[in-house]
Amino acid sequence: MFLRRTRANTGFTMIESLVAVLVLGVGVLGVSSLLANSLRFSQQSTYELVASSLVKDMAERMRANAGRVRDGGYSDIDTAVTTPRSATNPLSTPCGGAECGSRMERYDTEEWSRRVITSLPGGRGVVCHDAATYAPGTPHKWTCDRTANKALSPLVIKVGWVPRHANAAAGGGDGNASVQMVVVTSALTGK
Repeated sequence: MFLRRTRANTGFTMIESLVAVLVLGVGVLGVSSLLANSLRFSQQSTYELVASSLVKDMAERMRANAGRVRDGGYSDIDTAVTTPRSATNPLSTPCGGAECGSRMERYDTEEWSRRVITSLPGGRGVVCHDAATYAPGTPHKWTCDRTANKALSPLVIKVGWVPRHANAAAGGGDGNASVQMVVVTSALTGK
């Protein structure tokens, strides 16, 4: 007695194999897309953490030199126009009164500008009095809208960078930094 094997039971057909490869390919593409998005979001959160640290650094610098803030200092800083130099610590030479505050402000401005530019891609930072109100869904602007009296406008710190995968709708699509973080520090003015 001979057992006959039927052709249908000998293995996979070509169509079954192609369908299996197609399903596997779609799965691999889905996973690679997921990994790419994960990397992009991870990079964005890293930039946000760095920006938060930079904002806190400037707020602490202003708090340490509160007298100069009350006198109108630290109010027109823009890293797009400030050329950071290797600033020397103003406390390395003796000074007194308002001179120390002005020296410290200059040092803080140059040091903070250098850190913003080197820490974020296309980084930009602005410290100014800004009376603009912000509505959800409306992008923040680098320009500052001051009232006639500076003391009535809150002092804000704005930090931004060029997003990694920028598109024109999200801002930064032209290669320029878009405002990513705005912090109001009006309590520092002491008024």
